[in-house]
Amino acid sequence: MFVGMQALIFKAHVEKGVVVEPGATIIGVTVAAGRYLPARAVVTTQEVADRLPELTYSYGLRAINQSMLRANRSLAESYSGSLPAAPGR
Repeated sequence: MFVGMQALIFKAHVEKGVVVEPGATIIGVTVAAGRYLPARAVVTTQEVADRLPELTYSYGLRAINQSMLRANRSLAESYSGSLPAAPGR
């Protein structure tokens, strides 16, 4: 899951692989795996959550979580000089 800046998730369940673009709001619903919330979208009913678009190959931010993880690990390594191996490695 990737959560963009200034997004709000409150009393909600967000499944694996969801992208929440900046400024989006999710309150009191379940967001199915592999969906995304466009920037500044507001989702407060399950009906709206069920109609969220699916992540497809053409969606430009579909791999943002992996990209951000690599960038953050690299940044942490540059600060500390080393980073312990991630679990499962």
